[in-house]
Amino acid sequence: MPALRVPTVAALAFLLSCLCLAQDQEITLRYAPPADRTDQYKIHLDGSWRSGESAKVPFEAEYHLSLRVESVDAEAGTRTIRTLFGPGRVAVKGRLWPWTLEGKAYATVRDASNQIVDVRSHAPVPGPRSGDFAALFHDLGFGTIMPPDPVSVGDTWDVDITEEPLIFEPTADDKKDRKVEGRFSGKLVEWRTVADLPVATIEFRNSLKAASAAGTVTSRCEMKTTLDGTDGWLLKAEGRFSMVIQSPDGERTLFDDLAVTTERVIEAPAAETPPP
Repeated sequence: MPALRVPTVAALAFLLSCLCLAQDQEITLRYAPPADRTDQYKIHLDGSWRSGESAKVPFEAEYHLSLRVESVDAEAGTRTIRTLFGPGRVAVKGRLWPWTLEGKAYATVRDASNQIVDVRSHAPVPGPRSGDFAALFHDLGFGTIMPPDPVSVGDTWDVDITEEPLIFEPTADDKKDRKVEGRFSGKLVEWRTVADLPVATIEFRNSLKAASAAGTVTSRCEMKTTLDGTDGWLLKAEGRFSMVIQSPDGERTLFDDLAVTTERVIEAPAAETPPP
């Protein structure tokens, strides 16, 4: 039996010094995926839903997305991201609701911090009494705002949010007198290498209030995201989310403490449905 080799004090000190250097390393995080980068994702939501004065009922949804970097504007530092909805399943109080977004797509422009600065083409508005409204939450895992300056593990950053472009086709009331107030607070909790790929783990809180003639939407979330450290591309996300939607007549719709997970999947991309 070979002799058990015990690490020397010098070897342990060397390993410890390497770990400390990794933790103190200043890291610049930017959203910069190359053109044509594509991935498939599965979104899962689990929590409760209430409309008006009705009692809370169980709410669960699962659907697929395909993301592709359609183009890169190197001068502006932006990327156009095309999001394509795949198959989905939405259940309210155990009853399946229609999911009609499969094959529908929209395109957003994101800057180097990963904030949406423009919407090139909108997704169709969720239909009444359909499960399409579950798509309102799909951007949670993809919403990590990068720090404006280099950070080390343990560092935090805050970003005030004064604009939130509407992904779904807005009505005139949606755009009228619209005002957005929000705050993103992030923390780099881990930086490691996995199979030669640098990987960043970020925890963040995001609170947002958007008011217009169409009503008021208030939301908050706590998420933990795992990103490709080379370009900020999402690898995995999990967290919790709540939203209150209040119409001008006072009617409220509540999504309470939804558990949210977003993970990459290996599958054939969804086929896009041409517009009518």
